[in-house]
Parts: sequence; C-alpha cells; structure tokens
Amino acid sequence: MNNFADNTDEALVQRALQERQAFAALYRRYVERIYRYVYVRIGGETYLAEDLTSQIFVDALEGLRQYRDQGQFAAWLFSIARRKIADHYRARRNQVSLDWLDNILHADDDPLQALLEAEDIRLARQIKERLNDNERELIELRYAAGLSFEEIAQLLGRKPSAVKMSLYRLLERLREEWQPMK
Repeated sequence: MNNFADNTDEALVQRALQERQAFAALYRRYVERIYRYVYVRIGGETYLAEDLTSQIFVDALEGLRQYRDQGQFAAWLFSIARRKIADHYRARRNQVSLDWLDNILHADDDPLQALLEAEDIRLARQIKERLNDNERELIELRYAAGLSFEEIAQLLGRKPSAVKMSLYRLLERLREEWQPMK
C-alpha cells in the first residue's frame, strides 16, 4: 500500500492518471459516502446500491482523464453518481415494490413494533413525496452523502451560502410538517 505525502484529491488524481493504484486511495476516501448517497436515493436496496456504487467508480476511473482539476473532485464524482442514479430510474420506471409490507408480515421480534416503525416510515415517505427533486437531493447530498456545503454548491452550481440557507429553511419546513402528522 502506497503512502502518499500529498494526499489531497487533486494530487491523488494526478497520480492516478500515472498509476492506477493511486485511484484506490480516492476510492477508499469516497466509497462510503457514495454508497450512502446511492442507497438513500434508490430507496434502500442494498445489492442495487452496491452495484451502482461499483459502476460509479468504474465510470470515474475510466473518465478520470476528462476530469478538470478545479479542486472539487467530490463534486465531479457525485455528478457521476447523479447521472448513474438517473439512468437507473429511467430503466426501472413504473416498477412498484412492496418489500416493506413483507418485512412487517415476517417480523420475528414484535410485529406491533414493526408496524409502529412502519407507520413512522410511512409518515416520513409522505413528507418525502411532498419534496420536489431538488429538495430531496439537497437533503440526500448533505446527510446521506455527507458532502460539505461547498461541495454541494459546486455540484449544483450555486453559492455555499445559498445552499446552506436552502437546507436550513427546508429542514424547518419539514419539522413543522412532521409535528401535526404524529
């Protein structure tokens, strides 16, 4: 395993263009964040999230020469993830899953507790369905992917202060909507 003295994203990208094992450091740095983002965006399907995550990193490795050194490797990588997820949804349009119901019916521990948890999940899904795509993605980029406001701003083409304000306003609105539903 190589220990690189300069392990910034940009330095690793430059090394990865010369030697593929340097890309492994970028992979290790971002794989968990990309996976969480994909997992949330596709509705919690573990195997699908793993598959899409691997496809994203293959695309990133293959497209590394097209990356333009702008100090925002994370934004570039997440833009690949966004496209991959959009492709996934285009391919699976009109498919409905009732896996959540099967989980309740087969709960080993306490079916009542599973039903109560499912009710909370149902309420959360109702609120999530009220969000437009931009609002949903903003929450997922911040909390599932763990991106900074600066990284989100770069990815979305906005100012960090605007991203931060949008997120805080959205969270306040969600808090207000959640209370009457409970």
